[in-house]
Amino acid sequence: MIAAALAIAWLWLLIMGKASYWTTLFFGKSYHLQGAHLASCVFLIVTGLVYHRWIAPLGIGRITLRASIAPAIAMFALYTTEHAYNQLTGQPAETWMIDLLNQPFWPLLTTFIVILTVVPLGEEILFRGVLLNVFRTTGRWTIWIGIAVIAIIFAKAHSQYQNLSTLLEMAAVSVICSWARLRSDGLALPVLLHIFAAILAVVYTWFGL
Repeated sequence: MIAAALAIAWLWLLIMGKASYWTTLFFGKSYHLQGAHLASCVFLIVTGLVYHRWIAPLGIGRITLRASIAPAIAMFALYTTEHAYNQLTGQPAETWMIDLLNQPFWPLLTTFIVILTVVPLGEEILFRGVLLNVFRTTGRWTIWIGIAVIAIIFAKAHSQYQNLSTLLEMAAVSVICSWARLRSDGLALPVLLHIFAAILAVVYTWFGL
């Protein structure tokens, strides 16, 4: 399982880089993010189906009010606290987010579509699915070590952000989504929470400008 997880993660990074390069070459820099995430998500969906069938279960899980309400409140509180912190301290919005929101119409529209659908699906399959499964053993304590390790990796994967508070926020997002995976026993709830987080990030950045 560890070897499979490492191989999938390495191929994900490779495909992201290659797809970004070829998308930039043929469609321009404005579409490199869309191409990279679309290609890597297709890879993760196909690989995830094989992984689910032959290595370890991923599954959709159960989306119930009881399982959903606490993680949703935690996600809202996290982004609201970050926004309040930025307002109180005068910390500027992330340059990457400002550049994203200042794109022309079509690149902006396709970016929104990707970050609200493709990115959450792909990243949850990888981080809360394949990687978190590595730490799901008979010892209950290992899953919490896994949640912490994956939070660090998830924050590191979002290196486009510069503010320390944003990177800590990314780590917290990972913890909440991992918690949701355990509560719901599947990936559907983490994907929905990831979408919710993306919406909050865009809304709060827009109002903070």
